[in-house]
Amino acid sequence: MAFVLDIEIRKRTHDKHTLDSVMRAIWKDYQDIGLEDNTVQKVVEHLTQSDFSDFFEQYLYGVTDLPLKDAFNYIGIHCDFIHKENDLSNIGIGINKTQKYAIISHILDNSCVQNAGLYVKDKILSIDNIKVEAKDLSKAIGVCNEGDVVKIKVLRDELPLEIELTIKLSEKSHCVLTLDTNLNQETFKRRREWISAE
Repeated sequence: MAFVLDIEIRKRTHDKHTLDSVMRAIWKDYQDIGLEDNTVQKVVEHLTQSDFSDFFEQYLYGVTDLPLKDAFNYIGIHCDFIHKENDLSNIGIGINKTQKYAIISHILDNSCVQNAGLYVKDKILSIDNIKVEAKDLSKAIGVCNEGDVVKIKVLRDELPLEIELTIKLSEKSHCVLTLDTNLNQETFKRRREWISAE
């Protein structure tokens, strides 16, 4: 939120002001009297001479996704969201690999794993009747396509269960940032100033 707000302030003031300008103004004018709920917005609007009510309503008080790609693009950085390699967050689980067989350590809400009825502390023994050790589980799931149905045998409270799991990939949650090497002079200057801001 702070990053996106910083970039929006830079955009609206043609890089004359930043979030740092806001923090300095707050320190100077409000350290004795304290902040109210809308103080930051008021200071931002005063410095930028523009209305930020929609911005705060959407991104602070609302549930609209932050425009991270656009914000990073403004300073010449590519922002891509991926499913992390060798990770099971793409189907909504995390596992403990300290034992031979994987033990589910957490499950994401509304994931295919949760919908199938798997639980934290379930020990995954096999997929489609083939034993799969913890170290190989990501690879075994990785060959599945969205919509595939696999039979997962787990041990729950020392009792074996077989659960059918329909593979549905979760949203890409890992962010990869790379510097754009093909920038115009203006964007390159913005990126340099943003990175080296004091």
